[in-house]
Amino acid sequence: IASQLEARNIVIEPQTKRGGKARYISKVAVIKVSYTIAKNNTARAGLRVIYMRITAPDGTVLHRQASDKFQFEDQQILYSARKNFEYGGQELNDVMYYTVTETLSKGKYEVELFADGKMVGGGSFEYKK
Repeated sequence: IASQLEARNIVIEPQTKRGGKARYISKVAVIKVSYTIAKNNTARAGLRVIYMRITAPDGTVLHRQASDKFQFEDQQILYSARKNFEYGGQELNDVMYYTVTETLSKGKYEVELFADGKMVGGGSFEYKK
C-alpha cells in the first residue's frame, strides 16, 4: 500500500472548442483534468500508464473504441483516455484531455484516475443546464 501512487489536487475543467470555460453542457468540447502525482519514495521508478475514466450520469463510460480497456481488480474496464509518464518518485504535475464526440446530457459526471491497477484519485462535475 505504501508504494501505491496517489493523485491529488485534481481539477476538472469542461471547456469549449476555444479552451474557455463551458457554461452549458451543449458547449463542452474538451474535458481537461489537471492533477498532481504525489511524491512517494517507496514507489518504483520508471515508465507508468495513467488511465482516466469519465462516467456519464446514465452510467456509461465516455470512450473512443470498445477495445479501450485496462485491467482493474479482476476485470477489464473501459477508459476515456490514457497517458504514459515517467515516474521518478518525485511530485509530478500533469494534465489529461478527453475530446468529446458524444452528445452529453445534464447531470453529474464522475472522473476517476487509475495507475498500476488501482484507483489513485477522482472527482466530479455537474451540469444542470
